[in-house]
Amino acid sequence: MAEETRVALRNLRRDELEGVKKRTKAKELSEDDGRRAQEEIQKIVDKYIADTDSVASAKEKELMEV
Repeated sequence: MAEETRVALRNLRRDELEGVKKRTKAKELSEDDGRRAQEEIQKIVDKYIADTDSVASAKEKELMEV
């Protein structure tokens, strides 16, 4: 389950990064804004992957106790 969540998050990140790159290329975003958006997207994804790993680790520990 955790791996499926990580894959889904990576897919969302890929889609969003592509959107930012397209908007930057179309001059809807400046280069700096595009770079900042990409960094922010990465930070958000990293946070949710860390949360997923934490929950998975806690669940694994819980299952091992039984």
